Amino acid sequence: ASGHDAILVRARRLESRSVTALGSDEVEGFLDLRPQDEVSYSPPGPVLQIRFDRITTALVEKAHRVGMAVQAYTVNDGTVARALLDSGVD
Repeated sequence: ASGHDAILVRARRLESRSVTALGSDEVEGFLDLRPQDEVSYSPPGPVLQIRFDRITTALVEKAHRVGMAVQAYTVNDGTVARALLDSGVD
């Protein structure tokens, strides 16, 4: 994830094979995505990287439905890590 969305967009445009996670504005846009809009949503990147404390099972399921993997950061507790894995985090 990056707070520099414009740089990510430019990198993707310059090199179409670039694999990037979503930028911070793109993450917020995804979080605001309504269920009826999921069918037409095309993720700008294959990975949703998001703070662990924002992750819910519903969020993981939503990301998986649109074809994105979910990665959590920064997890420093084994119990939290296990709970995230149980919720389906990749």
